Amino acid sequence: MKRFIIKSLLIGLIVTLLFTNFKGVVLTFSSEITCGKIIKEGTVANNLWMYDYMFYIDGEPYEAIESMGNIKKVSIDSLKKIECIKVKYSPHFPSISKIVDERVLR
Repeated sequence: MKRFIIKSLLIGLIVTLLFTNFKGVVLTFSSEITCGKIIKEGTVANNLWMYDYMFYIDGEPYEAIESMGNIKKVSIDSLKKIECIKVKYSPHFPSISKIVDERVLR
């Protein structure tokens, strides 16, 4: 019975860790870099400020969001002028991505 409880706890812990940081885990094991562009700012759930960014993979557009807390405090117009912001994405799940460009990250 103890073995069952320990195995259940370990499996639960592993599942929790994977889902909690799924994006980071996926990008750690397999990722590629492409160019992206910030397209607008907005909110999620009416109180979380985010930047929307867009990137293309094999001609197909993808949109994602990045927390304003992760981006340097500059105007949206300045961010929109940057032609190629480095974006890390998963080739297996292209909708999983994050901005990794040191020019714009805090």
